Amino acid sequence: MTESSESIYVITTKQVLSALSAVDVHKAPGPDGLPNWLLKEGAGALSAPVAAIFNSSLRQGPQGYVPEIWKSANVTLIPKNTSPKCLQKDLRPISVTSTIGKLLEGFIGSFLTDQIADQIELFKEINNSCTNHDSSTVVKRD
Repeated sequence: MTESSESIYVITTKQVLSALSAVDVHKAPGPDGLPNWLLKEGAGALSAPVAAIFNSSLRQGPQGYVPEIWKSANVTLIPKNTSPKCLQKDLRPISVTSTIGKLLEGFIGSFLTDQIADQIELFKEINNSCTNHDSSTVVKRD
């Protein structure tokens, strides 16, 4: 992030409170070991410190800083059928990541989507005008 973009994006306590309150308590915790029920039930007390950590993470140098544990995953192999014979063909990996890390990813994704929304709309308009052109607008070359 550049210095000018640092002031653009701030994750608010209210946003974090809303996200923590919506956590699915039936999902398994990631490598950080924080159970989702704790995040949800403690949302009121946790929202301000989590927002501060998120904002601090975004402000750490040009690339930001995300704790390694938020980028880690617990990988479990799940059989595709009842009697797997081949590791590559009969098992699929399921990665369970940190809920806190997923929340931060969601906030960043929303911010980036908002930042490029105008360009996406412009691209759609250009694309539509190219595919829905009137034959009378086509210029012939000799």
